[in-house]
Amino acid sequence: MRNSTQNTLQNIGGVFFAQSGDGILRFLISILIARFFLVEEYGFLNFIYAWSAYLLLFSDFGLQQVLVRDISQNREKKLQLYFNACLIRFFIAVILVTAVSVNILFFSDYGTYKILIVELVFVTILLNAVNPSSIYDSFGVSRYDASLKLLSTLLYAIGAVVVLLILNIKYLPLIILLAILAQFLYVLTSNFLFHKKISPLSLKFDGQLVKKLIREGRIIVWARLMAQVYTNMDLIMINILKGDRETGYYAIAYKLLFAAIALNAAMYRVFLPLISALKNNLEALTQKLETTGKVLTFTSLPITVMGIVFADKIILLFYTAKYSPSILALRILLIYVALVGIGAIYGSTLFAIGKNRTYTFAITLGAISNIALNFALIPRYSFIGASIATLLSQFVVVLYTFLKLRRIIKFDVSVNILKFLSFSILATSASYILTEIFGVNFIVAISAGIFIYLSICIFSGAISKTELNKAGITWFSKK
Repeated sequence: MRNSTQNTLQNIGGVFFAQSGDGILRFLISILIARFFLVEEYGFLNFIYAWSAYLLLFSDFGLQQVLVRDISQNREKKLQLYFNACLIRFFIAVILVTAVSVNILFFSDYGTYKILIVELVFVTILLNAVNPSSIYDSFGVSRYDASLKLLSTLLYAIGAVVVLLILNIKYLPLIILLAILAQFLYVLTSNFLFHKKISPLSLKFDGQLVKKLIREGRIIVWARLMAQVYTNMDLIMINILKGDRETGYYAIAYKLLFAAIALNAAMYRVFLPLISALKNNLEALTQKLETTGKVLTFTSLPITVMGIVFADKIILLFYTAKYSPSILALRILLIYVALVGIGAIYGSTLFAIGKNRTYTFAITLGAISNIALNFALIPRYSFIGASIATLLSQFVVVLYTFLKLRRIIKFDVSVNILKFLSFSILATSASYILTEIFGVNFIVAISAGIFIYLSICIFSGAISKTELNKAGITWFSKK
C-alpha cells in the first residue's frame, strides 16, 4: 500500500513538473512567434490550430479517455486495446486530413503561404494517432511520458530560438516544421520506451475489439466535440466575423489562460485513472474528491486574483504594447481559471464513475451556451464578447455537474472557496501595495504575494501538508 501511494505521489509530482516545464517552453515559443510575426499571422496560425483541434478530436474518436479508463480497470487487454485504438485513429486521421486538404487546395482562396501553414499543421493530426500517453497514464507512469514530451518541446524551443533569434529567419512554416519534428521524436521515443522498458506492444488486429472501441468512443467523441466547441469555437468565430487581427488579440489572452491552468492540467491527468479505480469504493472516492478539490481551489484562486490585478503588466512584459487590447480579455478569462480549479473536477468524476450520458449532456449544454453567447456578443464586442461567452458557458457546465454529482456523492466545498478567496485577496493587496506605493518590480511583488498566501494558508491550517501530499503536491513531502 505504501509503495502504491508513494508511486502515485511521485507520478503526480513528476507529471506536474514535466507538464509545467512543457507549458512554460510552449508559452515562451508563443511569445517569440507573437513578437516576430505580424498580429495577423499570429491570429491566422491560432485560427488554423483551432480548426485542426476539431480534426484531431474526430480522429482520436474519444479513444484517449476510453483507453485510460478501460486499461485502468482491465490491464489484461492493455496491449490489444492500444494497438487497435491506434489503427482506428490513424485510419480516421488519414481520411479527414485528405478530405480537408483537397477542399482547401481546390476551393479556398488561400495563397501558397497560408496553404503551406495549414498542411503542415495537419501533419500533427497524423502523428497523434500513435500517441501512447493513455497507456502511460493507465500504468501509473505518466511522469515518463510527460518527461519525454518535455524533452521534445525543449528541442523545439531551441530550434525556434536558433531560427528566429540567431538566423533571423522570419518564415512561419519553418517554425511549424520544427514543431512537427519535435512531435515525431516524442512519438517515436515514447512508444519505443514503453515497448522496451514497461511492456511489449502487441501488433495483433482484433475485429471485435475494434467494434467495442468504436461503440464506446462514440459517446466520448460527442462529449469532446462539445467540449471543443465551448473552449475554442470562439477563436474560429472571431476569425470569421472579425478577421485575423482580432483573432490574434484573443489568442494572446487564451495562451496566457492555458499557461495559468498548467497545475490543474497536471493533476487532472493523474486524477482520472485514480478515480476510475475507486469507482466501487464510494467512501475512498469521496475522500479523494474532497482532498483534490480543496487543493485545486487552493492553487487556482490566487492565480485568478493576482492575474486580474496585474494583467496589464503581464501583457506588456511578454507581448509588448502592440497586444495591449488583449488586457481586458485576459482579465475576464482569468476568472475561468477559478471555475476550472473549483468545478472541472465534478465532470471528471462523473465520467470516471461511468456517468457518461450525464457528462456528455453537461458538455453539450456548455457548447450550446457558448455558441449562442458568441453569436450574440462577438458581432458587437468582438474578442471581449468571446471572453465573456467562454466564462459564462464554463459556469453553466460547472453548475450542472456540481448539482448532478451532489446527488451521488455528498461533499462540501463552500468553506474552502471563501477561505482561499479571502487569503488570495489579502496576498494580492500586499503585492499591489509593494508595486504601486513602494515601486517594487511587479514580478518580485507577485512572488512576495505568493509567499504571503502560502504562509497564511499553511500556518492558519487552511491547508495541511498531508492534504497537499495526498493530492500530489509532492515537494511538501519529506523523503
